[in-house]
Amino acid sequence: MNNQRTICIVMNKVLQFAILLSIFYLSGAPEASAQRTYKKLSLGLEGGSTHHWSDMPVVDIRKHFGATADYFLTPYTLVGLEFQRGTLVGSEKQQPFRKFRNHYKSYSLTGKVHLGEFFSRNTTDYNPKREFMYNMLKGGYLGVGFGIMFDKQRYSIRNAKDESTYGFDKVTEFIFPLNIGWDTSAFEKRLIAGIKGQVNFVQGDNMDGYDQGDYNDVFGTVALTLKYRFGFEGRSRF
Repeated sequence: MNNQRTICIVMNKVLQFAILLSIFYLSGAPEASAQRTYKKLSLGLEGGSTHHWSDMPVVDIRKHFGATADYFLTPYTLVGLEFQRGTLVGSEKQQPFRKFRNHYKSYSLTGKVHLGEFFSRNTTDYNPKREFMYNMLKGGYLGVGFGIMFDKQRYSIRNAKDESTYGFDKVTEFIFPLNIGWDTSAFEKRLIAGIKGQVNFVQGDNMDGYDQGDYNDVFGTVALTLKYRFGFEGRSRF
């Protein structure tokens, strides 16, 4: 019940966030031009919830926060560094009643491509409402990456006579993050707001504190993001 209430609160906040963004950016739609300039650097923050798919079937949704530093190759393609810090919590309702609380940190190198990379800009027949809708569509993106995760377990059950409780309280594992999201990159403003979902494929089985499972662990995050673009300028025809 608590998890359902948390999800409803998060979705309500996301909906309010999206409505406010739409009003703000529709009122400030840019003029069309043959070329555009864009800032090639950005720093950002994010915050949201965590989830996991592991040997522990009971999932407690917890919080995480993160920071990013990006370099834009084009207005819609970027590479960057990402830091996350959060908590993953889970348990089981059968013997031996294992549980875990992982206070993790992760560092990743990521790349993202927005849909705007595949759209040409109409500069001959400019329509503000149509331009707004195109910019909303261009903000969708996919991303992949590679990184490392530092696990720090608490409250794990250990029993030398039960192999299912074997594991490590501190360990480093490789991760492959997959991102899908949307942001306001297409609106030519320095401040970029968005929402992001991320699934991290862990190359190991100790994220939940126990390394006796049949499959590698997976964890995910849903976050609101905010970035500020700055630095030297690039030019694009999009």
